[in-house]
Amino acid sequence: MEAWRAAALAVLLGVAACGTGADDSAVMMAPMGPAAVVEMNQAAFVPATVTVRVGDTVEWRNGTYNTHTVTTDPGMVRNRANVSVPGGAQVFNSGDLNRGQSYSRTFTVAGVYRYVSLSNENSGMAGTVIVTE
Repeated sequence: MEAWRAAALAVLLGVAACGTGADDSAVMMAPMGPAAVVEMNQAAFVPATVTVRVGDTVEWRNGTYNTHTVTTDPGMVRNRANVSVPGGAQVFNSGDLNRGQSYSRTFTVAGVYRYVSLSNENSGMAGTVIVTE
């Protein structure tokens, strides 16, 4: 019985020590942060336009005392012409973001996404995400 345990332990240790060569570093890498960060100030998204690739994530951060949203949903805005998503993409709404809160979205469909903050839509708080292949 003791010989069996020693053999099993040796096999387990051998398997654990085996690597896959150059690919080991890729497996051990920490997840990357967002491809783009958009700051919300009193009445603007900064930068107003970002360009990312399909599969990238954009993060919006509210650093103001104003409540903001990130909204592409034409059913929620005052003027439907202010928002759009490419064909095949889903509309989105972050919900209310208070000071210090953020919202992230990973884009899976290439095209142009136009969005607004519902609280500042009338004053022109709008942004654009361009997603390339």
